[in-house]
Amino acid sequence: MAVRTSRMNGTRREFLAAGAAGVLTLAPIRGERSRARSVILLWMNGGPAADDTFGIDDTPQSGRLFRPIPTRAPGQAFSEGLTQLADLADLLSVATHVRIPEDQHHRAWHRLHTGQAARRTSPAPRRLEPVLERLRRIVPEAFDLRSEPASLRDAYGRSRFGQECLTARRLVEHGVRFVEVELDGWDCHSDARPRTAELLAVLDPAMAALLRDLHQRDLLQTTTVLWMGDFGRTATVNCTGGRDHDPCRSCIVTAGAGAMWQPPRRIAPPWAEVCRLP
Repeated sequence: MAVRTSRMNGTRREFLAAGAAGVLTLAPIRGERSRARSVILLWMNGGPAADDTFGIDDTPQSGRLFRPIPTRAPGQAFSEGLTQLADLADLLSVATHVRIPEDQHHRAWHRLHTGQAARRTSPAPRRLEPVLERLRRIVPEAFDLRSEPASLRDAYGRSRFGQECLTARRLVEHGVRFVEVELDGWDCHSDARPRTAELLAVLDPAMAALLRDLHQRDLLQTTTVLWMGDFGRTATVNCTGGRDHDPCRSCIVTAGAGAMWQPPRRIAPPWAEVCRLP
């Protein structure tokens, strides 16, 4: 996957096109013309385990922390904590064993957000507040969720992540081309099962509601939803009940414009080739 920065310009239209998260845009897939007008990146900060989420089929029995459940997609199983997304699996394209050439969090974040290796040995500050504040001034109505039905807000989940996913949909409706929503806490080196279960309980309703909402508003065909994190984690469980870093077991899930369901793949998709290790 290639991610490129875009320059900030002065007009309202150009600012909305630039996006809300670091002014980033996804590069075209091998030069193909994409139907996507907008991208929503669901960033799982800390690095989620494919074995506990969308790639549980490949998990050795000895390394399973969750029970696999069937999905609407033929031959595919998800973790038991993803019941709503399992019912939408035919909308998702899942790639497992994607290799990321970094095993440190800040370096992986930088690589996957800019397409370039980090030059710093310590995390660089993320200066997104000025961008968000300017966006709030330009389209304040997109951030006001009071106009949304309570039932819809409940469907997303009343967590911060859930409500931010709803805000992401509203930003896309207002012409923003790139929105990133972060769910933190995936760096589970210990006690992975209870910690991951809490995260799945937040992720499942929020991502499922986002996909349904976009579909019902005819926005899914022009919006790419991308789920990913820093890197993957080991299939084995360590002595403290956690999973350690494994950049060769990353998982990327796409839905919407440019994404078509296909059988689960252990080989990285073409647009992830830049992430492969030498």
